[in-house]
Amino acid sequence: MRNSAAFILLFAFAFTGCDNGGNTAAKSLESIPNLDTPGGKIFKEFCSACHGLPSPTVHKADEWANVIERMQVHRIKKAYLPLSDEQKQDLVNYLKENSAG
Repeated sequence: MRNSAAFILLFAFAFTGCDNGGNTAAKSLESIPNLDTPGGKIFKEFCSACHGLPSPTVHKADEWANVIERMQVHRIKKAYLPLSDEQKQDLVNYLKENSAG
């Protein structure tokens, strides 16, 4: 029984992605603004590698830079290539422009 419980927990963790952050995923891609911009394309490509795309409004503009740095650490731990400085800046700018304020 203990082995079954351990297997179930391991299985559950394997499918949670890098960090689900409290299930902040947007309901649909159509609800996320400006995905055709340089920052929006980075958001869609890189962030969805680990979890569902959150709405940019889940954080205030001044919070996004720290969130991106934290996610960068998760990417590296998962053996994903880190974002370049230019990609990070485009992503942070996109998220700030579309944030909760």
